[in-house]
This record gives sequence, structure tokens and C-alpha cells, in this order.
Amino acid sequence: QKWEDILKTAVEGMSIRAQVHKKVIECTIEPNLPSVAADRVSIQEVLNNLLDNAIKYSPKGTEVNLRVKAKDSYALITVADRGAGIAQRDLPHIFERFYRADTSRTKGHKEGYGLGLAIAKKIVDLHSGDIDFKSRPAKGSTFRVRLPLAQ
Repeated sequence: QKWEDILKTAVEGMSIRAQVHKKVIECTIEPNLPSVAADRVSIQEVLNNLLDNAIKYSPKGTEVNLRVKAKDSYALITVADRGAGIAQRDLPHIFERFYRADTSRTKGHKEGYGLGLAIAKKIVDLHSGDIDFKSRPAKGSTFRVRLPLAQ
């Protein structure tokens, strides 16, 4: 699949949500990036889940960064926010189905069912990729997805 099309669809799908929450999605794609060996709709679901969380947990007026580049034989996708970060006690559980992190991240307002990251991980696993993250309290979180490039 062409990355430009996948990213355009994902960003357009989340742009209204970003505007409502007064956030900006900044998208950067490496030029001439090879296609990925993946189902377009599934990868858009992964991007939607990661972007949704980044928008949800970032302060108003900040950027959410989406970047895609080739590294070795993989496409490396990163979604970064400048939000509250993920508490240490929540780190081992964030890919579990129905897990909801401490509500202080959302100021007591719960959105969703705790399925987004579990779904993203399952999709990435099914595409022979991997997903991980780094998070620092009060600095934000960065999720990284690696997917095999098409041969």
C-alpha cells in the first residue's frame, strides 16, 4: 500500500477530533518510502487508535506528531504526544484488553473502552510487526510501530 494514501486517510479521519480538542496533527513521511506488506484498513485502524489516544491525552494547543520512515526492512511509524505520560504502574498493562489507565490522565473523564491499544497490538502482531512505546510523566508518550516493507 502507498503510505501517502494510508496516512492521508488516517489524518483526515482524525482531523475533526483534533480540531475539537484544539490539537494539530503534524505528519512527516520519508520521501520514496517503499510500500508496506499490510492490509490498508488494518493499518489505518492502528493509526486511528494511536492518534486518538495522542489527541485525547495531550494538552490543548499542542501537536501530535506522526512520522513514517524506512529503517532496515521495516517501516517505522511513530506517534508522539506531549501529554501527561503514562504512570509507571500502568506501563505493563496498556496493551491489555479493557485496561483503563489512571483517570487522572483524563481529568476524571473516561472515553472509550480500553480496547484501542489492544486492537492495535493484535493488528501489528498479525502483520509480523511489533509495537512498543516510551513514556515520561509530564513529557508525553511516543508509540513506535514496525511493519515489514513489501518485498
